[in-house]
Amino acid sequence: MSSVAELRQRIRSLSDAVARQIEVLRDLEQQQSVAQGQLNSILDPMMRLPLEISSEILLQSLPEPPTLATLSVFLRVSRAWRAIALATPTLWTTIRDEGIPPSKFPKVLGLWLARGRGFPISLSVRNLSTDTFPTTFAALKHDAQRIETMEWFIGPTLETSQSLDYVFAGLKSFTLGIDDKMIEFSCKWILDMLREIPLLAECHLLYLNFRTGNETEITHLNLRRLRLGQFGPNTGHYLLKHLTLPSLESFSSHIDLDELHAFLQRSPSPLLRSLHIHVRSGAGHLPSMLELVPGLTDLDIELPATRRRAPSFLDILTSNPNLLPALQRLVLEERFNHAADGYDRVLRFLSLRRASIRCFELSGWGNGECSEEFAAALREFQAEGINVNISCA
Repeated sequence: MSSVAELRQRIRSLSDAVARQIEVLRDLEQQQSVAQGQLNSILDPMMRLPLEISSEILLQSLPEPPTLATLSVFLRVSRAWRAIALATPTLWTTIRDEGIPPSKFPKVLGLWLARGRGFPISLSVRNLSTDTFPTTFAALKHDAQRIETMEWFIGPTLETSQSLDYVFAGLKSFTLGIDDKMIEFSCKWILDMLREIPLLAECHLLYLNFRTGNETEITHLNLRRLRLGQFGPNTGHYLLKHLTLPSLESFSSHIDLDELHAFLQRSPSPLLRSLHIHVRSGAGHLPSMLELVPGLTDLDIELPATRRRAPSFLDILTSNPNLLPALQRLVLEERFNHAADGYDRVLRFLSLRRASIRCFELSGWGNGECSEEFAAALREFQAEGINVNISCA
């Protein structure tokens, strides 16, 4: 019978032998994996293509907008696909925090910025809070000049007095807001930021309530498209009365017409072509406001309910043929309970504007069923290439 010492020695020897075999097995498995990868690379049709073509295939496979989940699939298909994905910097230039825990997003952001290798970046960040603001934008500090499109959807806990120690000098499109709750923002903070982004061409400010104080006026020479979404009690006029936008081409807002009229008087916008407005009050300023935008081609306007004797918007345009001479598209929502002559007003307007108008949509008129004669007249306009859509609801 073996002694205790001999058995212990044998166990140690067997353990050493097992360890050596495990090491041999690991080495064989690694060699097998390498060989399989080499075979996959040879057989993979993607690897037979030039990098420019295989990269384009991946780009065309992306959803709009790209997501981290989609890009992660590319990295896991095979070593070949992973190599192609990592060699295609434009795959990593649209960055969204959707589906990424806030605590992990700064690390992911830094990784994507590195993989983008200097290309312009489109960034969308939702639910910014006081906790995530510093770490998120610390990751951007050295690449801020690469950001061309940026969306901030603010969480309700963000302290909006926070500032950045760098600017997004290359930013061309900026969206700031939140989907379902008013956020109070310093009007001065917004103006200061606009002042530091001279290349900005498009700005969307949504569902904000401005806090005022110590604002200074700013003239922004490049801003062409401005959208002011629904606001709280301290409305967008606090911002507009400090802005001069000589290059403005498109404006959209929920607004009082007296505020818009004052803005256009103080800041002439000869290039303004598109105006989308939900009028809250001040409709009496409508004719004089329209005189300030003679080059307008696209007008989408929702007017509040008016008194029966007040002229309709179509009355204003029909009786003033010099208003909006270049108008091509009119979308009008007007709560106006017309009598039977409402149909005649529509036909008069279309007849006077038939040379320029290409699209006419009307809703809110309480006329009920239209006559066959009216429908036939509309079909004639449609035959001339005018898209007409009328809803009484």
